[in-house]
Amino acid sequence: MKKVLDKKVMIKTAAAVMCAAFTITAVPTGQAEAAAYNSKYTSTYSWEDLILPALKKQTDANGVYRQLKLSLEYGTLNEGNIRHLYEQSGVNIQLEVILKLYQDGLVSSYLYKDLAGLSMDANDLAPIFNADYYYNANPDLQAVIGYDPAKLFEHFVTYGMNEGRVASSTFNINYYKSNYPAIVAEYGSNNASYYDHYMAYGRFENRVANKKK
Repeated sequence: MKKVLDKKVMIKTAAAVMCAAFTITAVPTGQAEAAAYNSKYTSTYSWEDLILPALKKQTDANGVYRQLKLSLEYGTLNEGNIRHLYEQSGVNIQLEVILKLYQDGLVSSYLYKDLAGLSMDANDLAPIFNADYYYNANPDLQAVIGYDPAKLFEHFVTYGMNEGRVASSTFNINYYKSNYPAIVAEYGSNNASYYDHYMAYGRFENRVANKKK
């Protein structure tokens, strides 16, 4: 009986020591307390730190797809990040992966068609082009083209973007330029590049591209 009691006492003593060793001291709101030891878990990592090492390995298309799918679903990556990764040398993202992500509704048709070199239609450019808006905002085209959505779209991609015409309530090139001088420094007077930048990156970065009411 005594041995059993001694064993219970030993267990209680050990538990008390462990509790004392791991006691957490509450820190009042607004005050920070330095960690008592160095820990790798205090470090922060960017999405590039987490994703790049795996994508630089010789991973098959299914593995790449699963990784990007989960990253998109959990918000680790956005479409602009994927484009950035796709264009980096040494990163293994196959075009078939982009196609599957598009077919599953995880990326836009714009991303897939742009990377595949396919022609775009008005639906692909919906964030920057709306036939009704383009028609109403450009009176000179009303007399020349009339209300013909297909011809208005053709004019927009052939001439309108280069001329900096406004074609949707979502994107106004003049506001985009005024808000982001760094982009202006890169693209200068190449107006079409601003539309592409917004479609490829800006809309996923929540950049301001229209006059707020």
